[in-house]
Amino acid sequence: MKELDPDESNLLFDNQITIRDVIEQGPFSNVYRILHEPSNRKFIMRSINLGLFKKHTGLGPEEVDEEIRICQNLQHPYICRLEKNIISTNYRHMIFENIEGHDICFEIVQRASSGFVFSEYVVSHYTKQLLDALDYCHNKKIVHRDVRPHNLVLATKDTSAPMKLCGFGVAKDLSEIGGSLACGRVGVPQFMAPEIVRKDRVSCSSDIWSSGVVLFLLLAGRLPFTGSTSDIYERIMHADVDVDRYMPNISESARNLVRRMLSADPSKRISAKEALNHEWIRDKEHMASRKHMNDVIDHMRRYNESRKLKSNVLSAVNSGRFDETTPRLGTPQTAFVDGSSPGGDCCQRGESTSTDAAEPPVDKDLSGAYKVLGSLDAINSLLDPGSYKPGSTTFQKIHDDGSVRNLLRVGILCIKLNVG
Repeated sequence: MKELDPDESNLLFDNQITIRDVIEQGPFSNVYRILHEPSNRKFIMRSINLGLFKKHTGLGPEEVDEEIRICQNLQHPYICRLEKNIISTNYRHMIFENIEGHDICFEIVQRASSGFVFSEYVVSHYTKQLLDALDYCHNKKIVHRDVRPHNLVLATKDTSAPMKLCGFGVAKDLSEIGGSLACGRVGVPQFMAPEIVRKDRVSCSSDIWSSGVVLFLLLAGRLPFTGSTSDIYERIMHADVDVDRYMPNISESARNLVRRMLSADPSKRISAKEALNHEWIRDKEHMASRKHMNDVIDHMRRYNESRKLKSNVLSAVNSGRFDETTPRLGTPQTAFVDGSSPGGDCCQRGESTSTDAAEPPVDKDLSGAYKVLGSLDAINSLLDPGSYKPGSTTFQKIHDDGSVRNLLRVGILCIKLNVG
């Protein structure tokens, strides 16, 4: 187990907290499962090293303190509850209620393997919980800005466990700034709203777009926007997604809600409150099918395997064991250890969750790792006929995508070197 800084360990000792498991390790924060000995209760603790936080994001402790203030103000059954925070000179420790489940996509596939029926009815159930949480946040003028599977976790392993919204690291309180925020690209590209891609003003409506992408993923088992980062941005800005093509066996009521959530114009996008009143959410007993979606599970399993592969690769590259002479990659990507399911939705440098601050440069000798890993998405899109327009060919996609061509050149060069 990773040793803690003396400042950190003394603080924990004074508060009678014992670390039981290391759940996640990142470049500036770690997540632990802890035991509060006097009460014998388990919690989740996120410890943020303020020095490393500034190094990797360019931001100061006030940004972390804003996250704490926002979380303290959120008390909702479908939001991960902040129980306590511990402040020291060099650290911020955020202690949340204990969460036993993994993110929604990993849990769905794992449960389906055990005979759990995954249907439109189930998706409607979880979508209502997400919309309930967002409606609560939006009524308080809180915009999450990072809605994606990794931040949607099930409270326990029980099949009736509620889904919890977490990951408020880039959330903003819009109540004092006119209800919208001018900012750069924040979040993961596949889940960014068009206005975020354009670096336009962001409002609570941006969370609805991201939730629409999540809903699309749960109903189709795949993302609506794939390929290289530039391809993803272009398709998002044009809301270029054919819902009917990806969801031939999904009810029209469900597809209607997806379309309304993925409206390119924020002013025309359905709100969380309106979505809660949509017939597919309000009347799921009659509008949502209970038929098991086996094909969706198959697609989602491949989506999870891709996430796990990329997260594990970056975890290895970021570890000191990978190459003792190689500095760790300088991005806010989480590394997962001890067999925990990685929840990162992508791993390319341009696709990690970013903040409003400019990212520090990455060592040029290591930037190739991001290009190779980023090309995995592009290669996967080549294998998915639904990811490009009818009439275009796989050959044309390979020819047009420079990152894929470069990856193939690297592979060919490696083969030549080995043969030689």
